[in-house]
Amino acid sequence: MRSIHYIIILAMATLAACSPLQEIPNPEILITGHGGAGFETFRNSIPPNTIRSIKQALEIEGAEAVELDVQMTQDCVLVLYHDNDLVSATDCQGCIPTKTWHEIQPCNILNRYGPMGSPQNLPRLDSALQPYLEGDRRFFLNLKIPYDCSPEPDKFRDAFIQTIGDWVEGNGMKDRVWLETFDLEMLVGLQREDSTLRLIYDDDQVDRAISTAVQYGFAGIGVVNEAMDAQEVAHAQSQGLMVVIWGVRVLEGTKQAVSKGPDAIMTDDIRMLRNVLGR
Repeated sequence: MRSIHYIIILAMATLAACSPLQEIPNPEILITGHGGAGFETFRNSIPPNTIRSIKQALEIEGAEAVELDVQMTQDCVLVLYHDNDLVSATDCQGCIPTKTWHEIQPCNILNRYGPMGSPQNLPRLDSALQPYLEGDRRFFLNLKIPYDCSPEPDKFRDAFIQTIGDWVEGNGMKDRVWLETFDLEMLVGLQREDSTLRLIYDDDQVDRAISTAVQYGFAGIGVVNEAMDAQEVAHAQSQGLMVVIWGVRVLEGTKQAVSKGPDAIMTDDIRMLRNVLGR
């Protein structure tokens, strides 16, 4: 009898935890998968920034957008990868900006939490998003340069700016892509090249993020969940800025992020965010 009571109580607690919030300040929050369907856990064994993870997020779990980390090879090929060195998440070594596409194309992505089936190679941005060039899916492209190993960082940044700008323009994605980064010089360069690009300035300091984005006329800011409260979100939005909250992984953090009313939440658990939003 005790076991039955325990099961009933546990089931009720689970339903309560997964139920939507009673008050949602912004019901139009953009559900965004972090790195695709989220970074790896024991529940989600698909490595981030892979074609499989993007498909999982957009076609199976119901994300409306995904955030992807974009780097560039020495010969100006845009590649999806998060870390500074290939050794941390692939069977190769070295930095992407110091290698050509031909050199990194065979690199296999490592899987930390179980078998993936067939091996996955590092994906190119153009190949990964080819199926979504038409439609209403949206994308946050997080632009990264591993400066510790980048040859001639300023020159490389300029080439990166030109390459990513050409990709967005050439694929008609201006209305569905935001370019985001902590690198203020890159954002300023992108704006100089094309003032119609939608740019998001990431910063750990909320006040600095807001003032900088307003000063340069960027589209919005990206801030980690723990660093921003509801009043700061409202203040940024009153300045005409889109507010993107990231670093959302667990239920309590998800509810806190939703209660602040941002414009987008980047989550490692898409279904949890959908449940909290009641979608």
